[in-house]
Amino acid sequence: MDLAEACVCFANATGGIVVLGIKDKPGGPDAFVGTSIDADKLRSAIYDRTEPHLTVSIEEVHYEGSRLLQITVPEGLEVYSTSQGEYRQRWMSECRPMDPAAVARLSDERRGNDWSAESSGTPIDAVDTNAIEKVRELLRLTDDEARVHLSRSSPAEIVHRLGLAADDGCLTRAGEILLVEKSSSGPRELLVYQHRRTPSGEADFSRRWGTPLVTTFAEVLEVISARLTVTPITVRSGQQLAIEDFSSIAIREALANALIHRDLRENQPVQVRHSPAVLNINSPGPLVAGVTPDNILTRGTKPRYPSLAKAFNTLGWGEYRNTSAKE
Repeated sequence: MDLAEACVCFANATGGIVVLGIKDKPGGPDAFVGTSIDADKLRSAIYDRTEPHLTVSIEEVHYEGSRLLQITVPEGLEVYSTSQGEYRQRWMSECRPMDPAAVARLSDERRGNDWSAESSGTPIDAVDTNAIEKVRELLRLTDDEARVHLSRSSPAEIVHRLGLAADDGCLTRAGEILLVEKSSSGPRELLVYQHRRTPSGEADFSRRWGTPLVTTFAEVLEVISARLTVTPITVRSGQQLAIEDFSSIAIREALANALIHRDLRENQPVQVRHSPAVLNINSPGPLVAGVTPDNILTRGTKPRYPSLAKAFNTLGWGEYRNTSAKE
């Protein structure tokens, strides 16, 4: 693989290290063949053959009698390509090509652009009546005086207070996806649900949902809840408990994450497969830039769409908190 291409792959992911002077095959001591390439010239060559120009650090290492060059590639602040215009990204052990949608997504995430906060071009009066009524209900259930007061406001006031109005007076993309029945901003289908009596059996119930997201989320929770099996148990103290197959709180959290952190620009629905033994929720799209399977539990909350996540949180359905915003 071309070194510039390999460095682009790492820069478009979370960074990494390329070692020059080792053969893939055979393994063992014979793999260390060394290199005579000048480190400064190599650094300049990588800089010249990447767009925007990528600066790497190169360290000379001697091992098993061979001279190696260790190229350390930082996680990029931009989206990088080779000078031939090829965009690639490292995933696990593979260097995968990036399509235009993936390039745009990564660019937004690294620059801090919130796609969901941009104008959808849809007027505010296009909001669905049932969606607004569901928003009012959720605001009342928060037991927060300001939110309860907001629940009695006009649809336009609710939209503005939830941060779902763009500067041009239209709904943001988040507002359109949350509140409009036929959204042009998001996928036509938001979620597909299938229930099976056994994990490998045929589906005995299925349903599909589109926008508005606010009513879809509420209905999906109801459909899953109606199919949960509750087992009564008696503990040693004599107290009786009702144990669900799956925790309702965990289900709500998993669904919220799947729906608000997925890539809404891809026309693929969230897939939910449910049986008494297994509840599988598959959210389309990659992890947010900088988040990997290794650090997902420790890196902290990083929503793909802060505007959408914040509105969801205000409605009592999420746990996102924008610590940089003034309360």
